[in-house]
Amino acid sequence: MTFSIGTCRVTVGFLFVAMLAFFLLLDTDGMAGPGIAAAALHECGHLAVLFAVGEPPKAIRLNPFGVEIVRRGEPRGYLREAAVDLAGPCVNLLVGGTCMLLLGTGAKKFAIANLMIGAMNLLPIDPLDGGQALHALLCLRLREETAARVGTAVSVLALLPLAIAGFLLLLRSRYNFSLLLVGCYLMLLLLLKRRRFGSERGFPREKTFPCR
Repeated sequence: MTFSIGTCRVTVGFLFVAMLAFFLLLDTDGMAGPGIAAAALHECGHLAVLFAVGEPPKAIRLNPFGVEIVRRGEPRGYLREAAVDLAGPCVNLLVGGTCMLLLGTGAKKFAIANLMIGAMNLLPIDPLDGGQALHALLCLRLREETAARVGTAVSVLALLPLAIAGFLLLLRSRYNFSLLLVGCYLMLLLLLKRRRFGSERGFPREKTFPCR
């Protein structure tokens, strides 16, 4: 399904809708709804900063792997790029913390969903928001090729304890493989991601802000 909001073209994939339905049908602890709402807030944070810096998106694509925000042109600076990257997690942490402090147990699940999504995306792992923000900040002082190598090394170092924790959780629970699956998924994304240098300066025009 495709429609337009102003000059922005929005595409909602069938698999995205099917994935949402799958999560809602299998939800036994009532976390699917709050999780989806927190993920939506996450993306709204990215979009709000894009509009604030005068870079409205060209298109938004919703697919099973996340939300892809297609930019109209090259980003206008590394600090702005870092601000866009960090906006989503910061919105989640702000909303989650506010719900915990002001609403108490009435909004506990919504608060937890926001805090988890915000904290996860702040990890310095490419292509999570924290990893992309780290790359942007490193580019302020280093050549982009060097920044990419440093970012990859930091991502691997951050993934190792995550994978070990996931493995230990699986051994202890005998059925909870969610954290291990997240670690393996992020490692796969890191291995598959290709950075282009030389003729392409800066960040790619099509950028995905995953919310996991």
